[in-house]
Amino acid sequence: MDGKNFLYNPNSILSLFDEMRFNNYWFETGTPTFLIETLKGNSELNKIFTEVESGSEISDSYDPENIPIIPLMFQSGYLTIKKIKVIDLMDNYLLSIPNREVKDSLVKYLLNLCVNYPLDDINSLRNRMKANFFNKDSENLNLNLREMIANVPYQLHVNKEKYYHSIFLLWLNLLGFEIDGEIVTDKGRMDAALIIDNEAFIIKIKFSKDANKIDAIINEALNQIKNKKYYEKYLKYNIIFLGVAFADKEVKCKFNEMKKKS
Repeated sequence: MDGKNFLYNPNSILSLFDEMRFNNYWFETGTPTFLIETLKGNSELNKIFTEVESGSEISDSYDPENIPIIPLMFQSGYLTIKKIKVIDLMDNYLLSIPNREVKDSLVKYLLNLCVNYPLDDINSLRNRMKANFFNKDSENLNLNLREMIANVPYQLHVNKEKYYHSIFLLWLNLLGFEIDGEIVTDKGRMDAALIIDNEAFIIKIKFSKDANKIDAIINEALNQIKNKKYYEKYLKYNIIFLGVAFADKEVKCKFNEMKKKS
């Protein structure tokens, strides 16, 4: 792999012409259980759904029980080299998931494992949540998010903000949105942003162990987007703030459209 010449999986191509329909053939036949189980416990899953840079360590040998997430994904074929840059005489690799087939299936299986949501019901949930975003419908998005969080087995709950970041970004990836995660700006680091047509959703996620603070932290999230001006990078779009609060095992979100100056 050199970032210029790419291989097509022969099993997927042959299966496509055999059945004359698109499907996730390669993922269904080639996903090791240990990979999914390892990813399930990782608190930074959002990294694998965006382009990520890495050095030669992606090809190093590791203890299978302690391999970092990026080398693991690369060595198992779930990240591929998109571009090679030479920095200080050393190769630097730009990695991403090979294609939509792999990405969609990976998200579904991870979501199923992380929140114990039935695979057969995910498409229905995806359509409902997508409509919530298009309509900026906080009330119904709250209901759908609560439905999902209620399916998380109690032993999988992790009282850390990074865990809920990953879960929420998994959901957004499942909806088919292209997500920019942990974006660095001159004002600081925003949690995520997504573009839908001519609208930019600027997302801030907050976490508290105290369920009584859920309204306070959702307002804190919205105020932080506004006060730190995370939206300035997206001024050519209509701006919508989205505050998301996880408190204990409760979840709540709120859309807030930024009014343009006349």
